[in-house]
Amino acid sequence: MRWDIFGFAGGAFLTALAVLNGNATLVWNAVLWAGVAGMVVSAVHGGAVTYYRWGPDAKAKPPVLLLAGASLIIMGLIVTAFWPPPPQTLPPPSKAPEQPTPAPGPSPAPPSPPPQSKPWVTDQEIAYQRVLGRSLLIYSPEQLFELSAKGNDLKIFEGKWIKVDYPVARIPISQTLDKKEYYVELIEIGTTVSFSGVAFRRLLAYFDPKKFGDQLLALEKGRRLKAICQFKGIERSRASADGPEQDVLLGYNCDLSD
Repeated sequence: MRWDIFGFAGGAFLTALAVLNGNATLVWNAVLWAGVAGMVVSAVHGGAVTYYRWGPDAKAKPPVLLLAGASLIIMGLIVTAFWPPPPQTLPPPSKAPEQPTPAPGPSPAPPSPPPQSKPWVTDQEIAYQRVLGRSLLIYSPEQLFELSAKGNDLKIFEGKWIKVDYPVARIPISQTLDKKEYYVELIEIGTTVSFSGVAFRRLLAYFDPKKFGDQLLALEKGRRLKAICQFKGIERSRASADGPEQDVLLGYNCDLSD
């Protein structure tokens, strides 16, 4: 009987220690169940010994040790039922691999403005010819041909001056007009197509051979001729009776320019 009391007391001590600690780890769960098991075994054993020792009369007065053991068993079951589960230690969240920050690329270049057509004549050229008493037209020979083809009357431009900057189509030829000799350079401007067929566009530049003869004779076919000529209009003719039509722009009193 004495050992039952010691066993019960030891079990009660372990149970109380586990409950008061409140740490639901595997060790303290084992301590709790060891204490409860010690109290149960001690209570059952002590109750049985007491019952058989005291005889049938002991049934009417259950031993205090048996009642205490039964109470502690119920308490142990309740404590176990409500014993908090062991805390779960979650692994630290894995960090996503850091993506390298892309290096800033070069800023896109702003769109370039559309190329502007270069004017045929510059302000400096107009000013220089004005000093010489000449009115320099802003139109190129091609533009004058286009204006004429669209039905514009170009008489208002006659007597004004035009800029010539084209390769020559041949060596100069000598031609006499009003008993005066000229060296004439032929320049092919292009062709145009109409209902009557294909017409050539040509420019005839008339030079004074006494002023520019040597320079013109040194100008080979295909070399560029730069000059200022006086516009005399555009004429349509045929090179021969059965040849194609040609539009000829006449430029008189031409001066070579740089």
